[in-house]
Amino acid sequence: MSILVLEIVLAIIALYLAYTIQYLAISLRGIDLDQKTIPEDLSRFLRRIYSNEIALKMWKKEDSSMLIMAALYTPPFKPLIMVDSRFLKEKTDIAKVFLAHEIGHLRRKSQLRVFITAMIALIVVFIAGYFNDILSLLLFPIMISIVFLIYRREEFEADKYAAEVLGVDNVIKVYRYVEERLRDKKSMPKSLIHFTIYVLRKVGIYPSVRSRIEKLSDYSPKTSK
Repeated sequence: MSILVLEIVLAIIALYLAYTIQYLAISLRGIDLDQKTIPEDLSRFLRRIYSNEIALKMWKKEDSSMLIMAALYTPPFKPLIMVDSRFLKEKTDIAKVFLAHEIGHLRRKSQLRVFITAMIALIVVFIAGYFNDILSLLLFPIMISIVFLIYRREEFEADKYAAEVLGVDNVIKVYRYVEERLRDKKSMPKSLIHFTIYVLRKVGIYPSVRSRIEKLSDYSPKTSK
């Protein structure tokens, strides 16, 4: 039993290290943005919806096939939002939706929720394996599926937060605009992170823009503009 506990602890440490490496790798791929870099309207909007200290960075390179933003929460590091350089070129109402979505992830601590789910999945699989290897093998794909479902759910919840801040109709309008842009771009992503997002979209783990619109169409929040 002591060996099982040690294996679980080591697995959790390895999982946390993987999250930390992900944070550092993505952070190093960005350029720091300050309050002078982003438009004043966006800067005020950011301060209004998220008062905690945050690291805001821009990708050093962009991929023409998709606009990618990311929100990372990996204690003890500061919450991090990575933006595409085209984010700063968009109209303010469009940029606010993207930003509100990422802030939704930070406020919900989405990455931490996925990490905890993955940690529980590891514990369940290890305990099952202690009693029966076949049971462990059967449980593994089920637990991985649960982690992916939580990840997908957090994407929809971040959309809901954006809708609460900016209004459902405004968020849907922007997503329809993004859907039109994606429809016109068929090129394959060139970088690893963009390719990962591309694959996640294709297999349905990362929600498509259409599924986001459909979810939001059924959502009626108490909106505060």
